[in-house]
Amino acid sequence: MKFRRKLFYLTAAIFLFSAALSCTSTKNFQNDFSESENSLAQNGISLSLKEYNETLYYLAQIDLTFPDLEIVFFPEEVNDEGWFKTEGIKTFSEKQQAVLAVNVTPFEIKNEFSSWRKIAGLYKLNEKIISPEIKKYCAIGFTKKTYGKNETYKAEIFSSQTDFEIENFENAAGGFFIILDENGVKEFPYPEKEANIAFGISKEGSELFILGCNRKSFGKEKGLTFSECGKILQQEGCTKAMICDGGHSAQLFFNGKTLVKRFPSRKPAVQIGFKIKDKTKMQQEQNQ
Repeated sequence: MKFRRKLFYLTAAIFLFSAALSCTSTKNFQNDFSESENSLAQNGISLSLKEYNETLYYLAQIDLTFPDLEIVFFPEEVNDEGWFKTEGIKTFSEKQQAVLAVNVTPFEIKNEFSSWRKIAGLYKLNEKIISPEIKKYCAIGFTKKTYGKNETYKAEIFSSQTDFEIENFENAAGGFFIILDENGVKEFPYPEKEANIAFGISKEGSELFILGCNRKSFGKEKGLTFSECGKILQQEGCTKAMICDGGHSAQLFFNGKTLVKRFPSRKPAVQIGFKIKDKTKMQQEQNQ
């Protein structure tokens, strides 16, 4: 009986300490976060920490017309059976020097302890189809436009991966479902709140919004449903939005920190990174 009482008091003390620490860390993180956000906003990529019904989430806004923006992808190839060895999103970001990176397409795994992945759905890289489409799933496509010496991007979200207009986009990656379209926010029969990554685009496809939320953050046990992600992106001015692979695979990396990552987590398959081109390298390429 004494042992149980001691255990109860110890558990209560740990809980109160964690709650106090989470409040402090949230405040401190928001201050630090604002500084990094402001320093990057001028380079076409901004990120803010927001709240929806007591759930904290991150919202990135990317100006796809920013002349120094470059979008990078992983993997670059798969074997004859469609398998490839993945890497962590932090490793991918550091290799590519990406400011922001997220996971996209669902995947299969050989076993829980394996780094081998097989993409489930559309993945198109540099006009080459690396993984075939799945009709019931959605996709996001990116294409480049050249203005003088500058290249800019345009994005489009497709309700089905079999949409023939995807052919007009050099790069495309799949997700799960459309959560927002011209008919409004989609409703889903399952109300689970989970760690999620969602993409939204402006009407012209010139702005990309990326929403990332943890199932638990700073002591708050929440997460977001698919429909809630759609409502948030609609409020931000998006006309179309899609949900990506979430749950244990949901990951978002920004400016040297992994901000969304569920525990335990799985290394994702397809990853998209956004970087600012190196000015010196750009000048060398233009002089060639």
